[in-house]
Amino acid sequence: MPTSPAVPIEAHAKKALEAGASEEEFVEFIASAAALNAGASMAHMNFTLDIE
Repeated sequence: MPTSPAVPIEAHAKKALEAGASEEEFVEFIASAAALNAGASMAHMNFTLDIE
């Protein structure tokens, strides 16, 4: 079982892209999550935005 949060983040981000989510929507979501969870969300931002 993976212990890195990058694995589920990458899987969910890929599914969101397949469903038509834009990079702007990712940024908006990350900013909202960061406001609710301070630094933890920002620490994983690169995993989400680095999906191709």
